[in-house]
Amino acid sequence: MDLNLLRMKRRDMEAHDEQPQGREECLTCNKPQDHCICDTIVPVTHRTHITIIQHPRERRHPFGTVRILEQALDKLSVHPFFPKGSWADEQAQAILQALEVQHGSENIAVLYPSKEARLLEDLTASERPEHLIILDGTWFQAKKLYEDLPCLHDLPKVAFSPENPSEYQIRREPKEHFVSTLEAVVNALQLLEPDNPQVERLMEPFRAMVARQLVVRENHPYKRRIRRPRQRQKLWMPEPLRHPDDSQVVCHVEYINTPEHPSQSTEIVGLVAYKPATEESFARYLHPTHDTISDWQFERFGIPEDSFQPSKEREQVQKEWSAFLGQQATLIVWHSNNLQLLQDFEQPPQSQRSYALLKEVYANARRTSPGHLEDALTREGLEPHPVPLLGRSGLRLGQSVTMLLFLQQLHDMQTREWYKKHQAK
Repeated sequence: MDLNLLRMKRRDMEAHDEQPQGREECLTCNKPQDHCICDTIVPVTHRTHITIIQHPRERRHPFGTVRILEQALDKLSVHPFFPKGSWADEQAQAILQALEVQHGSENIAVLYPSKEARLLEDLTASERPEHLIILDGTWFQAKKLYEDLPCLHDLPKVAFSPENPSEYQIRREPKEHFVSTLEAVVNALQLLEPDNPQVERLMEPFRAMVARQLVVRENHPYKRRIRRPRQRQKLWMPEPLRHPDDSQVVCHVEYINTPEHPSQSTEIVGLVAYKPATEESFARYLHPTHDTISDWQFERFGIPEDSFQPSKEREQVQKEWSAFLGQQATLIVWHSNNLQLLQDFEQPPQSQRSYALLKEVYANARRTSPGHLEDALTREGLEPHPVPLLGRSGLRLGQSVTMLLFLQQLHDMQTREWYKKHQAK
């Protein structure tokens, strides 16, 4: 896109900006007429070309300093760049073309403090850049401008060490040695053109702007508005769990590890689930694909060996599992490893699924380390919910259902107390 067209777009956007009512502004420096500083600005002759890439929030800032530079410097280009904007790519391409076509033969550098940046004061006369690019914005904005403009990444970077703190008293700088864009230009030109006495003239309108604003603040002291913190209900309970719903499915899996087969190192052998709203249950047990279940494992699971189906029926169980869940189920488990296994088990994966970790929700509700599921239930004085399933998987499932019901009751109680407290105010 042509650079002139980009500038026309920028002017059109600025022309539609809502102007404050009831005051006249100077159309050149964009300040109220009684604070206009145009009469303090004088032209400055210089050899080094300055290109300023400007963050959009700086263009209309009342204390921006680039407008002073635009009136004073004859070798100055200002390019707006909207990072992540709808036409950022076109702007970046236009800036690149401007740098290549207009100044391709010049020794060019970016004023950007970094570890690899060379200090301007250390450069010899032959090493000094003829063309300097400066990023206009806060330090964070300047960093984003640099990151989003790849055409700057291969250019040499330069910096300087300011001898005096910034005089920019009307805007807060993150650190003492940070300076305004105008002060950066002045410092850089004084180092690049030490024989140019006109550069110091740029500080006159800048100091006039600062002085006039300080007078305004003295006559009309700014009173900081003390904001009361917004009273918000604690939202530790995920939205899908706040109220009983027939889409909520509490799950637990039994699994074994088969280190001899890394691709199948962890495999589900028991899959149980319960829907508290409808009291429907699901239980399937499978032999592993690449291993066998030992006697001690059967004893730990507490499930008869004849309850386990052949591994070849795994695909059929996956279909039955998907049918039991339905299209938009919320799968609820205590531990994260169960959640990962459930996500891997369902083929193909269902994008409509929601997932919730009871362990994480409980930790947020009580602001404590939850420990094991049994520990959390003991701490709250709770008993496992009766579910029609046997073995360790049935016990774990009942404990998880109890924890879900407890958290829902706790959330409801806290919600009622919150509304009662704040309605009284």
